[in-house]
Amino acid sequence: MANEPTINEGMQKFTEQVLHNTEGQKAIGEQTERFWHAEEEFVDELQQYFDGWCNRRKDAAHLAIEFGKTLESGAENGEIVKAWSDLWTSAMTRFNEDAQAQLKLTQKFVSTMAPNSLTMAIPMFGTNTAPQKQKAPARSSGSSKTQ
Repeated sequence: MANEPTINEGMQKFTEQVLHNTEGQKAIGEQTERFWHAEEEFVDELQQYFDGWCNRRKDAAHLAIEFGKTLESGAENGEIVKAWSDLWTSAMTRFNEDAQAQLKLTQKFVSTMAPNSLTMAIPMFGTNTAPQKQKAPARSSGSSKTQ
């Protein structure tokens, strides 16, 4: 444990390797910019999602109030059944709309954030960290045939 760098030594090494390295600065700058542009896009999508969600909840409240008024008015059974049916049909429609909006939001999030994977290690440290193609091991079948 005596050989482990302190936090300050680690930060100093990071600063030397990354921030004082033109390639590192460029990579971090590009990554930072992509991340915050993606954040901005996602917040816009989130706002649209919640605006739609709140509007659907207002519609639900309005229909529930109307159903209550129908009951309160002493309506005939047929009117009550129709109001109840309208209430539940609307609820199922909103449920479907909520699910579609959530799927769209998730897809947008994934497509916005996925390109922001950390890709700066190669230019920053001059090493190739990409997976290398592995050669298939030679089979030894005991036969002298070449494959």
